Amino acid sequence: MGLIVISLIMGILISYKGLLAENLYSFTDELTLVGLFLLLFTMGVKIGSDPEVVSNLKNLGFKAIVLSLGSVLGSVILLFLFEFKFKRED
Repeated sequence: MGLIVISLIMGILISYKGLLAENLYSFTDELTLVGLFLLLFTMGVKIGSDPEVVSNLKNLGFKAIVLSLGSVLGSVILLFLFEFKFKRED
């Protein structure tokens, strides 16, 4: 968890201080989207490769599916809302 927070703070500081070349800022939207899809893909692989989870899918029930889909959908919606609200005007 500490590594995640440190990485986030470093990214904020690097961007705030203007240490990146201006042409790299045009790739941040695409890079964020690719990172999100990569994260979701690897989470799916991890869940799908766990035999205990796969064998208990029937027992997990409808609530677990609704909660996981709601979490993913909520994350994507919030990402787009924050991106819309805080997007730099060029």
